[in-house]
Amino acid sequence: RINEVEPDSSLMSSENNPVDRVISVTDSSDESDTDNRQQTENGTPNTYTTEMTWPQYLWYGSKLAGRKVLAVVDYFGEKLAWFFGITSPRFGYAVQEWERTKLEDELEKKALEKLKKQAEEKRMQRLAQMEEQADNGNTE
Repeated sequence: RINEVEPDSSLMSSENNPVDRVISVTDSSDESDTDNRQQTENGTPNTYTTEMTWPQYLWYGSKLAGRKVLAVVDYFGEKLAWFFGITSPRFGYAVQEWERTKLEDELEKKALEKLKKQAEEKRMQRLAQMEEQADNGNTE
């Protein structure tokens, strides 16, 4: 819609001449048209079933019923799976066993390295003692 508005005295051109007319352009949609585009609290668009034809209404109803049935079946399927204990991985025990053996191997390697380090230190101490004895024997 184009609305013509009479010039206001505050609207002046650069030469202080009044502007002949001001044209304001507005959106042509009505209030009821914007209501169709608004969304409900849950984020789904409003659907006016009274404006639908029968095939559209049947399609809308079957989609709505299908979504609700799927949600219910999914919910109860999860609960049944939990009840029967089938929510854990199929080969979870094998993965846990592998992780346990890997941890044990790492601990064994650390213990072996520690033993090797201790044995090396003892060997070095013995060598130092033998060198001292050898030096003491040569000096006497």
